[in-house]
Amino acid sequence: MRFYSDFNIKHNKDMPLVSYLQMLLDWLPSRLFSFGYVLSGQFSSGLGAWRQYALRLRCDAKTIVTETAVAAESLPEAGNAPISLQSTLALLALSKRNFILLLTLVSLLTIFGFVS
Repeated sequence: MRFYSDFNIKHNKDMPLVSYLQMLLDWLPSRLFSFGYVLSGQFSSGLGAWRQYALRLRCDAKTIVTETAVAAESLPEAGNAPISLQSTLALLALSKRNFILLLTLVSLLTIFGFVS
């Protein structure tokens, strides 16, 4: 589906069904994944950003995930370097904690028989 959506955008084709299906397929996973960022990062600031974007139906997946991740993690001050490695490492650590949280959740659901 992602291939057809990118093809639709790249070649300026008018395929509304592809765009609509892509939005539907991205809607729930992006909200769940970004809520994992809220739970594994700074809850109060992350929840504010998540509520702001998650309740919008037309908000794209990239926006909600990136804005929630940036709000849920305290980023270090930028130095003189053009690319800050510290902020990249901080967001990578947040992604690692989020992955472990979601993996633990799926493991518990499997153990208790909700996921087979």
